[in-house]
Amino acid sequence: MNINKKPYLNKRFDKSKPFSQKHISQIKLINNLPKINLYATNEEFINIINEYECYLGKERYIAMCNLLKERLDYVRKLYSNV
Repeated sequence: MNINKKPYLNKRFDKSKPFSQKHISQIKLINNLPKINLYATNEEFINIINEYECYLGKERYIAMCNLLKERLDYVRKLYSNV
């Protein structure tokens, strides 16, 4: 399984959005961002996936955890730039 270790280099999450071409541009269109605790530890978010591990299979579980961590880091970066 090959998970991208440097997600910001290829900007794969930042394409083709309805009101603008990039996530960061869309977020800047929002006057008031919702209050979301993005700074909870990744493990707190992973615990949610842990509840469903028995239904996912080992490889899918690992992939979902890795992708969730990658996406959380990306969203945290977006929020810090707004």
